Amino acid sequence: MALAEKTYHTEGIVTKATNVFPTAASHARAVIMAVVVVSLALGPASWAVTSRQAHAGTAWPLGTLTILPDNPTCLARFTCSKFVVSGCTGVSSDAQGVLAEADPSDPETVRGSVVFFSGSEGLEWWSAPSLTAEKFLSKLRSRDHFVVVQVKWLDSWLKSPSGVDEGPAHLACRSATTIDWIYQNVYLPLGITPGEGECGFCITGNSGGASQVAYAMSHYGLDGVVNAAFPTSGPPHAAQEKGCLPGFPHYRYEVGPLALVDLSYGFDDGQGDLGPCLTKDSSFAGRWEEESVDTGANDTSYPATRIHFLIGANDTSSAVPHAADYRDLLQQDPSNDVTWTLVPNMAHAIQTSLDGLAALEATLTA
Repeated sequence: MALAEKTYHTEGIVTKATNVFPTAASHARAVIMAVVVVSLALGPASWAVTSRQAHAGTAWPLGTLTILPDNPTCLARFTCSKFVVSGCTGVSSDAQGVLAEADPSDPETVRGSVVFFSGSEGLEWWSAPSLTAEKFLSKLRSRDHFVVVQVKWLDSWLKSPSGVDEGPAHLACRSATTIDWIYQNVYLPLGITPGEGECGFCITGNSGGASQVAYAMSHYGLDGVVNAAFPTSGPPHAAQEKGCLPGFPHYRYEVGPLALVDLSYGFDDGQGDLGPCLTKDSSFAGRWEEESVDTGANDTSYPATRIHFLIGANDTSSAVPHAADYRDLLQQDPSNDVTWTLVPNMAHAIQTSLDGLAALEATLTA
């Protein structure tokens, strides 16, 4: 399908340290971050983000989340609710998903809520990759006293209908609406008043899940309700132009992420509808810039939200430099509280890394 046939929708940091965690053998909450000069961990100089001004602007409107009467398949020790998100500006279709909630055994000890998003199109539970991740969530409830909420999409959060260019920033209204609903209906009734940067109400996601987390703040103003956000192995949706066009070798999307980028603009590469990211079509650069979590952001000033990136030291994917661009933009605002941690023995999926999960628990309970 030719680009001319598309329907378009457009909308008119201080990094304290790069940290390295010790092995998982040490207790997560005893982990102390070693201060390392940031530039040493960033790799090639070509990763440097183009100078942009961190700013706060007008948030895009949220949609509406409605709980459905269905009884969806659920996880052991969780209570599940099926939902649908509708009414997102610039998004032509509704998206259904499932919320899985598990509470600490003693409601008097609850310290906060943590929301988890899985990667890619979000069609799996965050804990799906490993039994280790399931045990980790159980520990967050029993030892750390968090209400744990996992979000699984039944309809991809990232897919635009064929021939309709909606873009990932607009599609992320689905995730942002879900986060806001959880805040209003799960967290607020707890009556908790956390200290600055404490969880509280916190959100995390791995890879594409990190993009869901980041878009909620960069475009939908949810930094105002999120005490802390923990993007892990992402967000890959920063600097999309660099991932799609030649000249940025460390950023070039792999085949899977590349297809997902095109899918969010209405192209299905797998069905022969070859999109501009796959074909390296520079005429699409403006759209990538508009829809990226960094270059298209309307808000990059989060003075009330602690941001902690957890990146695998063994992660060789393009997600790392894309995440670094988002972090670099946040660095420009001295009121932002941003930390970037390289975790040893962790590749792309934090759920399968003992050191990665130890690092995540440490920052959740900090």
